[in-house]
Amino acid sequence: MNGTAVMTALACLAWDRAEYLTRLSSRITSLASIALEGNSNHFDDLLFAVKPHKGQQQVARWIQQDLNHVEHPKNSSRLQDRYSIRCAPHIIGVLNDSLPWFKETIENELNSANDNPIIDGLGEHVLHGGHFY
Repeated sequence: MNGTAVMTALACLAWDRAEYLTRLSSRITSLASIALEGNSNHFDDLLFAVKPHKGQQQVARWIQQDLNHVEHPKNSSRLQDRYSIRCAPHIIGVLNDSLPWFKETIENELNSANDNPIIDGLGEHVLHGGHFY
């Protein structure tokens, strides 16, 4: 017996955690920006329209939605926030962009046969392979 089914189950759990972490990281970025009296323009739609990676656009939107409920100082002493704040959509967005591909791969594996041999009842074939890889 191989461990393919267990590895696939662990991949499902990891995917679920990664999806949760994209939203949690976005929310934490919003909170950090609020606490540091950050510049909410770092998450503007127009800014992300010129670098149209869907994942980072989505993350910037989530952060922007959180920040729209907070009044920021109009005369901030900083033009630019720290990289850890203003570049968060670019980092978290990579994971967000990857999630659909990971999901498709995991779902494909969930709907696959890993047994050896594979029995073709209609054609009466017994097929040996390495689908456990």
